[in-house]
Amino acid sequence: MTKEERATKWLKRIPGAEHIDIEKKIIICDKVARRALIVFFTVLIVELGLLLIIGQGELFNDIANLLNAIADGSHSRAHRRGLAIVGALVCVPMIVLPIIVALLLKNRWLQAEVDKEISDSHKGK
Repeated sequence: MTKEERATKWLKRIPGAEHIDIEKKIIICDKVARRALIVFFTVLIVELGLLLIIGQGELFNDIANLLNAIADGSHSRAHRRGLAIVGALVCVPMIVLPIIVALLLKNRWLQAEVDKEISDSHKGK
């Protein structure tokens, strides 16, 4: 996806965005994407830290033991793929919260940036 496609897609449902030119939309999307990425990793680190502190690291040991138990035995390509799929499925719940938080904030930040850009363009006239 190009920057223009991303800007068009992200700002499609944002009221007032149709009055902003594509260059400004790209700048807005870049700014919001950086913020969302920072929020995603911050929430993920806090979540993993809390899991580590609250559970004394037992959850991570249990996950490792499960994957090690599955890894014992066959060493074929299909077995490794299955192991990767199981590992991904076990870890997905830990990534859901950071994604939801980042997406919710992304939409709010997009609206705020569009509103700011529109008010700035009205001041300039």
